[in-house]
Amino acid sequence: MTKFVAVVSAKGGVGKTTTTINLSSALDWFKRDVIVLDANFTNPDVGIYLGAPFKEKTFHSALKGNHHIKESIYRHPSGIKIIPGHISYKEAVRARRENIVDVVQGLTNLSEVVLIDSSPGIGEECRAVLKVVDYVIIITTPDVCSVANTIKIINLAKEYKIKILGIVVNKQRQEQHELDIDNIQTMTGQQIIGIIPDDSNVRLSLYNKNPVLITHPEGEASIGFKKLASQLIGEQYVVNIEKEPQRTNFREIMKRFGF
Repeated sequence: MTKFVAVVSAKGGVGKTTTTINLSSALDWFKRDVIVLDANFTNPDVGIYLGAPFKEKTFHSALKGNHHIKESIYRHPSGIKIIPGHISYKEAVRARRENIVDVVQGLTNLSEVVLIDSSPGIGEECRAVLKVVDYVIIITTPDVCSVANTIKIINLAKEYKIKILGIVVNKQRQEQHELDIDNIQTMTGQQIIGIIPDDSNVRLSLYNKNPVLITHPEGEASIGFKKLASQLIGEQYVVNIEKEPQRTNFREIMKRFGF
C-alpha cells in the first residue's frame, strides 16, 4: 500500500522544496519507487526547480477534474517522478482544494511512497494536505525563529493525528549562533532524523535543473540526503558505497518507526 508523506515547514525559505526533491532522489538511489507531488497550491516550485514549469497536465488541472492525476506524472531525466503544479496565478486561485482527498488517493498503488511538497505555514493550504497523508517530515533551519515556529507545525500535525517521522535540520553551517541538535530536540520534543549542510552545490543544482545528488553526488548535501534516506528506510549508508542496496517494501521501511 502506498504511503503518503507530507514535507512541511512552519515558514518559507528553509528549503522544504529542495529537501523534497533531493530526498526523493536519495530514495531513488536506494532503489525505492517514489512520486513527488507538488501540492503547494499558490507557489508550486517543483516543476520550476526541475525545468518542467509549463506542463499541460498538472496537480491543479487534476483538481479541476480535467483528467486523472496519474496522467500528471512526468519522469524527470534524473529518474525521479514528479507531479508539478501549475505556476499561473489564475490556476492558483481556481484550485479546488476540496477535491484533494479524492484526487490524491488516485495515486494509491502507483508507487511505494508519495512525497508531497506542502505549502509552508499552518494555513488552509497546509491543512488540506494533512487530510491526505499518513506521515509528515518537518523541515527547519537551526535558528531560533525557525525552530520556534516549527513548534506550531508540530502541534498542527498532532491536531490532525498525523505521525511525525521527525525533523530535518537544513542549511546547517555549524556557526556559533546556531542552535545545536540537542537544543532543537529539546525545544520541539521531536527526533532529528537528518542534518543537511549549507552546501552551495544545492544552488548550483537548481541552476542545472537537477537534484544535487545528480549534479554533485559526492557533495556534503548529497551525503546528507543519502543519510536521511537511509535513516528513514533503516538501512546503512556508507560514503562512496559501490554497490547499491536492494529494494524493500515500504511497509518494511516504516517498521523502523514502529508503525
